[in-house]
Amino acid sequence: MLDEIYATDDPVNETDPSGLYSYEYSWDLGQVGTPLTVFKYFSTHLHSVFPFTTGTCGSLYLGEHCDFHPTVGPVKTDDHLHVSYLTSDSVTLEVTTWCQIGWAGHACLAGDPKGSTIHFLVYTLTGLEGLGHQCAGEKTDVLSQIANSTGAGIFTNRGAPMLALSTWHQQADNLERGVGGKTSDVPLITTLSSPPTILGYH
Repeated sequence: MLDEIYATDDPVNETDPSGLYSYEYSWDLGQVGTPLTVFKYFSTHLHSVFPFTTGTCGSLYLGEHCDFHPTVGPVKTDDHLHVSYLTSDSVTLEVTTWCQIGWAGHACLAGDPKGSTIHFLVYTLTGLEGLGHQCAGEKTDVLSQIANSTGAGIFTNRGAPMLALSTWHQQADNLERGVGGKTSDVPLITTLSSPPTILGYH
């Protein structure tokens, strides 16, 4: 894939000159339930889990259309998405239109083009000794956010993975607290390859 060619040693969180970016962030939520119970909370409490306005979408169902309002720098944007995939432990949101800077359909300087996706997945992982876990066999619940975009504008292509990191970190914190966790700062699972800009998350 192009992202793997241009990312060299960091194919997970990188960009390439053609406007393709992708990233994957995974967060250690601790032992807060099961993937099914944690994701059920995620999918039915969008207003409190997402760190920005989700419009009228408070819960998720297949085919649902949502108008999210993430803030990019000082600008609050309109991100029109729909639920293209939904299971008991994951969901994929697909962009219908999202112009962050400029005018949609005319001159969009930054934004994810139609068809870009963000996938949210909750699962259980065993063996995270050294990340606040006392033994190698201890289980933890994990939230992953996996994004893919093709044909993104130059500003989005360069900045999206880095800007998304702080947003999704806040989402992981919100989810962990919502399901009864007690960690004030959910750690990024550092076993994934990461660009230098995110090494401060631990």
